[in-house]
Amino acid sequence: MDEVRSKLCHVRHAVLIESGGPPPDDVLTFQQFLQLGDPFPSRLVGAAIERVRLEDLATVMYTSGTTQQPKGIKFSHLNIVSKRFARAIALPEIGEDDTFLCYLPLFHTFGRYFEMLGAIFWGATYVFMESPKIDTMVANMKLAKPTVFISIPKKWIQLYEKIAENVDIEMASEAALRRAVARVTGGRLRWGLSAAGYLDPEIFRFFQMTGVELMSGFGMTEATGGITMTPPGEYRDNSVGKALPGIEVRLAEDGEMMIRGPYVMVGYLHAKNSGIVDGWFRTGDIFTCDKDGFYEIVDRKKEIYKNIRGETISPQKIENLFSDFESVKRVFLVGDHRAYNTVLLYPNYDYDQVNFTKMTREEMRDFFGSLIVSVNQFLASYERIVNFEIIDRDFSAERGELTQKGTFKRKAVEENFRELIEAMYRKRYTIFRLGRFEVRVPNWFLREHGLTIENLKLAGNALVIPALHKRLRLRLTQQPETVIQIGELCYTADQGFIDLGEIVQHPVFWLGNLELEEFVGSALLRDAGSPPRKSRGVRVKLPPRAACPNLKAVREFRRLRKADKPDLRGLHLAAHLFVTCNTKNLQHTLDFFEKVLAHKDERVGRLGRIVLKRTQFAPNIERRRIAFHLLVRHERSERFKEVLDGFAKTRSLFTRRLIQEISELNLSRQQLQVIFAALRHHLNSDSPPGESERALVFSLLELLTAYGVRHPTAFKSIRAEMVRWTFDRRDEKIRKRAEAAFNKLRTGFRRWLGPNQQIAVSVETGTEYGWPDVLNFEDNL
Repeated sequence: MDEVRSKLCHVRHAVLIESGGPPPDDVLTFQQFLQLGDPFPSRLVGAAIERVRLEDLATVMYTSGTTQQPKGIKFSHLNIVSKRFARAIALPEIGEDDTFLCYLPLFHTFGRYFEMLGAIFWGATYVFMESPKIDTMVANMKLAKPTVFISIPKKWIQLYEKIAENVDIEMASEAALRRAVARVTGGRLRWGLSAAGYLDPEIFRFFQMTGVELMSGFGMTEATGGITMTPPGEYRDNSVGKALPGIEVRLAEDGEMMIRGPYVMVGYLHAKNSGIVDGWFRTGDIFTCDKDGFYEIVDRKKEIYKNIRGETISPQKIENLFSDFESVKRVFLVGDHRAYNTVLLYPNYDYDQVNFTKMTREEMRDFFGSLIVSVNQFLASYERIVNFEIIDRDFSAERGELTQKGTFKRKAVEENFRELIEAMYRKRYTIFRLGRFEVRVPNWFLREHGLTIENLKLAGNALVIPALHKRLRLRLTQQPETVIQIGELCYTADQGFIDLGEIVQHPVFWLGNLELEEFVGSALLRDAGSPPRKSRGVRVKLPPRAACPNLKAVREFRRLRKADKPDLRGLHLAAHLFVTCNTKNLQHTLDFFEKVLAHKDERVGRLGRIVLKRTQFAPNIERRRIAFHLLVRHERSERFKEVLDGFAKTRSLFTRRLIQEISELNLSRQQLQVIFAALRHHLNSDSPPGESERALVFSLLELLTAYGVRHPTAFKSIRAEMVRWTFDRRDEKIRKRAEAAFNKLRTGFRRWLGPNQQIAVSVETGTEYGWPDVLNFEDNL
């Protein structure tokens, strides 16, 4: 008593309700307490009762202060009395034969109103535990044999686990489970309520199956406790039930629950604003409601936040998913207006399956990283956790981080752990080094796959995700320049690093790389337009050895190639198959490229040209020739220079067959000028040509000769080019080849002209024409 008096200095009397012995001198017995009223006239008692109105203030109770400072809530007599009748209507079978086993403190609405005043209203027995610890709770259940137990989810979880110690929950019969529940709970438990947090539906179903009507509910101090509750026998997974009798509930446009009724508070103490507008009080909680009137909570409106892309995230929903892991004592989600979510995690050092004190930091990160991967599987990509930090102390009420209920004061937590939180957001990517070269994996890639940094590893010549059994080739090769193979394609970068995030967002980098697609997922291959300036130093090449054709791609391509409108998916598969498929399937790929290059969508056509241009590095030289021929037909502008410069580096590119096929085409003026310019580059060079340059000059002279013989409009300009080379005295072999080409050009042209020596060229348009253009046939001749 001395200790209590020192803390409650305004207390004048202490009353002992029941005791086995005499009370201390300064403590009244209950009989002495009643006798204090004897001198007071009964008529004055009656008058005092008559003065009290239902709307008068009866008591003040304080909120827990989850999101701000605690508020004093004013309750009228009507609030308290109406709530008791509402609960009685909702639970008509509870009565004087029931026993409440309680541990919730009397500053908790359920503890004060549902349990204590409820027991008085029903005439039931009220038993208060000396400690909320699970062993004490079980001992009290066996002693008091309660019929009603009301708790936060944690106690129901502990009770479930205690029962599981006595029986195999998965294998035992229903009768055996009922006996196990009866042994632990005292044998009379038939009513239960779980509220103020998330409880797995599996636990609800277990207790209901074993004879305990465990209900779900939602409430708040401002509503004198409960607002919704599962009607007995009507539990629905993840629902907090229907509105209790005596209260109106509706959802605002944003989903916020609004309430009105006789047991909604009068207002806040010492506050100008009562919080009630037109009779309605906004709860600050977001809900959904199904067609039958069952509500499901989303989160606190003030706690729900949006990431930097404007996507809405409920931290409580994500934090609740960790409740299944005994190894986690507490977890706190961070991500408000940030690119991705992270968590602060405090281990449960009492967990007997793992000794965390003997683990290294890396081992602990691997352990908890695997748990986060499991949680991420149940989340949308934008909700997933990318990084985490294991904190060295638990969150505490003394530091202002927790309310008396144990819920987070989020602003205080974020302020107290600010340095740790900011460290998790400093780097936007994870770096993997191959020699001096870097491969950067962006954090959003981890988020999309539900991974953390620990889940991505470099093993030999591959980037691996053990949890997903995924592997991506990463191999550094030293050629004339540093080249890194990523999947099926090779990349060079002027800046010394490759950003995997940039690669997967721009088709110029990922088209044809099916191994990359399998690693990152097809949903991540995007078309974000042209690459940004910082990525323009990245170039794509084909590896020295072609991969084997992907059989799934072959089957899918057979379906897509028949479409009239080629798309990126088809081009992606065609890019892979063009360099990997056998001759049998090659024609289908070529037909598809013909559609792509001729398509009116300039972007698709441009990407098709880019894919074909990269085949200048193909290991199969015949595929290079096919690609070159396709590009000659369709790249008719000044960009043909890039094509010729790239492919001309290939020795033996120009065969007689290829020259023949190109000479039969109608080259544009720009294409001819590009060929002339390539020859003049070698002609004007100060140094004598090498063997490869000489071979290229020979091939181009032969190509021009064949083309000039077939196309009289080009004869004059080609002849002039030949004459230049016949006067070149630097290289005798080239000069003689030029003279032979010139003679062949002149002879062939004369043979084409025939006896009349007239060129078949339209005077009006300057274009060539043949016999079908000038002969007319009369049907009746």
